[in-house]
Amino acid sequence: MQYVFSPKNAYRLVQITDCHLLQSADGYYQQVQPAKHLAAIIRQLQTELPDAVILTGDLTQDHSEASYSLLAELMQ
Repeated sequence: MQYVFSPKNAYRLVQITDCHLLQSADGYYQQVQPAKHLAAIIRQLQTELPDAVILTGDLTQDHSEASYSLLAELMQ
């Protein structure tokens, strides 16, 4: 998939790193519910409309198919 940006003087990029998502949206990782925090961040980004969002680091904690599916669902 290729992304083409229209030329402009500056771009607004957002980097989200180390989400540590689990299979369940209600799951806890170190006393935090990663899916709920990521969902809140995504809601905020929908109002700010960055040019691109870059995901890095440990996107999931358990590396399960379900946790990656949850990530895809949250990012839509």
